[in-house]
Amino acid sequence: MNVITHALLPALVSRPLLPPRPDASPRWRALALIGAAGVMPDLLNPHLSLAARFASWSHTGWCWLAFTAAALAIVSLGFRSCQFGLRTGLLMSFAYLLHIACDAISGGVMWLKPWSDTVTGARWVPFVWWLPLDAVMLLAAYFVFRWWPKWGSVRRRPQS
Repeated sequence: MNVITHALLPALVSRPLLPPRPDASPRWRALALIGAAGVMPDLLNPHLSLAARFASWSHTGWCWLAFTAAALAIVSLGFRSCQFGLRTGLLMSFAYLLHIACDAISGGVMWLKPWSDTVTGARWVPFVWWLPLDAVMLLAAYFVFRWWPKWGSVRRRPQS
């Protein structure tokens, strides 16, 4: 799948799981970190073909475990800027794993490489659907992050 889907899907899923700020606005920095974590496997080891993805070390369970350990280590050190807390760290780990899962259903990944060359997954989401999925993600993000909060604030206004 494309980078847009890998960034927006975990941000959309994580939005209701993050506590709102006192002014009821979403935690944009935490959502940006979660979206960046969703793209991280492609940033760490870019690829343009399925064979290159199979050879990629960043699309393995070992790299996901290392990423999770790094994210949780940063949390345990008390790094609190950018609204980075335990929940955000766990959601970043989930975003990385979701990226690998999305790639597994769009061609497969070698989850245990280099110890096993078994391909996990299949091409259940064909290449021709990738751009329409990006469009759906963009529309969903607009709805969830822009339209829905405005609609909710209009509904909460007292009637005169």
